[in-house]
Amino acid sequence: MELRTADGTAAGTAVVQRQGSDTVFTVSAHLPIGLWRIVARGSAGELALGVVEGGACTLHRRFSHALTDRLGAVESVTAHAAGARMESEWQACGRGTAPHLPPGALWRPAGEGRALALPWTDNTPFPRPEWFCLARVGTMAGRTWVFYTLDREGTPVLAQENGVFSVIPSTISCGDVV
Repeated sequence: MELRTADGTAAGTAVVQRQGSDTVFTVSAHLPIGLWRIVARGSAGELALGVVEGGACTLHRRFSHALTDRLGAVESVTAHAAGARMESEWQACGRGTAPHLPPGALWRPAGEGRALALPWTDNTPFPRPEWFCLARVGTMAGRTWVFYTLDREGTPVLAQENGVFSVIPSTISCGDVV
């Protein structure tokens, strides 16, 4: 079944299987930065499966039938933001809404436009190489990201210190994001 966030955004997949005397939940997700509480909902109740950190993540949980049978048939598995929301308000771009962006792309409002963060590792091609001259590479939540500033039409622009658009620092620490 499809994993969705509490606001209905598609975020991955959830597989529920009966194995012997247990029910096994396997959740594969790509979530925005932050902590996420994964919950299985059944026709008669819900069960907290655990907490994951945003990004690409997998959660495996095994529960006895004595516990899971009280849920009734599992109807959905959802991800709920745990704890305080990020002050920076980074949001997932969403699968299918921006096919030209790599999985895990994030955005947030920035002045009259928006900031874009694209995940990048040294062994992968540079994301959006045609925008290379406008890119800033930095870290956020322990990962390497390529940051761009876009105007209201979605055209990349040079981030300005005191201009219309927010400055995207070359390095963003977890303290700046959370």
